Amino acid sequence: MKRAALALLGTLLGLVLVEGGMRAWLAATGKPHRARDAEAAAALVIAPMLGSIPKPRSPLEDERPWSGHILHPYYGFDEAVSTLRQLAFEARAQAEADAGEYRVLVLGGSVAGRFASSAGAHLAALLERDPRFAGRRVVWFNHGRGSFKQPQMLMLFGWLLQLGYRPHAVIEIDGFNEAAIGSSNREQGLHPLFPAFAPWAMLGNPGISEEDALEGLLEIHAERRRAEAIARTAVLRGHHHSALLSRWTLLRLARCRQRWFAATERCSEALAREQDLGTWRGPPFDPEPIACRIQVTRAWLEASRSMQALCRARGIHYLHVLQPTQHDPGSKPLAPAEIASGRLLDTWEEGVRLGYPMLRAAGAHLRGLGVNFLDASRVFERVHEPVYVDGCHFDRHGSRILAERIAEVFLASLPEPGSTR
Repeated sequence: MKRAALALLGTLLGLVLVEGGMRAWLAATGKPHRARDAEAAAALVIAPMLGSIPKPRSPLEDERPWSGHILHPYYGFDEAVSTLRQLAFEARAQAEADAGEYRVLVLGGSVAGRFASSAGAHLAALLERDPRFAGRRVVWFNHGRGSFKQPQMLMLFGWLLQLGYRPHAVIEIDGFNEAAIGSSNREQGLHPLFPAFAPWAMLGNPGISEEDALEGLLEIHAERRRAEAIARTAVLRGHHHSALLSRWTLLRLARCRQRWFAATERCSEALAREQDLGTWRGPPFDPEPIACRIQVTRAWLEASRSMQALCRARGIHYLHVLQPTQHDPGSKPLAPAEIASGRLLDTWEEGVRLGYPMLRAAGAHLRGLGVNFLDASRVFERVHEPVYVDGCHFDRHGSRILAERIAEVFLASLPEPGSTR
């Protein structure tokens, strides 16, 4: 009994020392452990599996089950919860605007959605310091969508305008999905401008008969539920208050996501073998990689011009932002942890390597055409500490860095007194 008690005491002492050492190391690197940040990090890891954008608070507090995607007649697919949120806002959007509000609509993929969720308050504070916002409160309407790319955002913006949305400004943050998903679509035989293959094919091809696809769907569901259980248990047991247990939880969630991602790709490949997809693949296109990148880049440029034109006709301020990604060579000195967690599909990485130089060149052309454009692809160029949680998403610290750059360009491009619209 004595030896057992000493062994237990030694184990507990060892854990305390490890916990203290990890906290000291994190503090020394400028990223001290905080329970709230640990919850947010877990939310970022599981968000792709849940098909949703994390809320500013931990979404793990929300007991609603995963609701998945639904078909949408104008932009392919949508989150069921997002669609309900749009409809709930419709009445308010058509009512007389509050003179004390400055409404900003955020559009883009999951990076845009997470940015608005994690750094929206910081960006709002930066904008409200400007004299032109005296007495006004910046209010965000977050319509970033996982896996969205142009022309989906253009279609989504048009739909929101039809519902009665009248923002004072639109910030569009994109680029990665155009480069990566466009390349992946091409590989699967789907038109590169069509919505992302996996959700589009699953929703648009209800008669799934390929055995591998059915097995993949079951595995996707199992990993999603497993990740939800791990995350919720960790929060209920207070693991997020411990630096050591937080890292262990994040490691388990990362493994779930890797398995989920692999199952998603196997399911997509099986769906691509289906013979009855037919028109779901879209019109014929040139499958050569460079030709695909040219088509995607041209569509991205034209969509941005159309977005600014829609905004200008309504007195809405528009800013288009090219987001950063760690797979854009030279965009950031990567930490070992970022490299380990950043592995993507070969087609995605190829799409980014080929596509980002083209997107940067197209962005310069957009500025020449009078579009308010910010190339933020190098915003982490001098940031040595880890900010990426995977191949394209970054943490709260990275979002704040991006927010400061966006605020600078947003204010510089904002019309001078007369109106802040």
